[in-house]
Amino acid sequence: MVDLTIGNSRDVINAIRNYDAEIGVIGSPVEGPDLQTVTLGTSKIKAIASKKFFNPIPENLSFKDLGNLPLIFRENGSHTRETLISEALRQKIELSPVIEVTGREALHELVANGLGIGFVSHAEIGQDPRLINLDIDTGKAEMTETLMYLTARKEVPLIRAFLKAAGSP
Repeated sequence: MVDLTIGNSRDVINAIRNYDAEIGVIGSPVEGPDLQTVTLGTSKIKAIASKKFFNPIPENLSFKDLGNLPLIFRENGSHTRETLISEALRQKIELSPVIEVTGREALHELVANGLGIGFVSHAEIGQDPRLINLDIDTGKAEMTETLMYLTARKEVPLIRAFLKAAGSP
């Protein structure tokens, strides 16, 4: 049986280290002598908004633009949030959320209902017809999608089978 749980990067790393999960996928590189990782790819951070939020819909947004919009952030521990805030600080822009939510699904629902602008990695956009995604000027800030598992558990049949299916040695 496979049990899929979704959480932020910090929760996933803790679940792996506490033996509550065999394999995790997070949006950031992670290191540690107890962990094995496989980089799955990188993707840009995108802004998402309700199709009805902008009139007209802009082609992209700058951090200066974002500073004047109602923003919806994921909870602390979200690597998307941390990356976005770091880049804003680098650009000397303060971003303050009007709403903070736990979970990607909650973020999508609030954004789809027009309550503000949210942020996800390009890989997480999905196919919600109520949403648009917009490029933002994140400089070189990208999300690195990383598969991880405990080094001590690398011979567990489920982990070996998953890695084989993913094309990893």
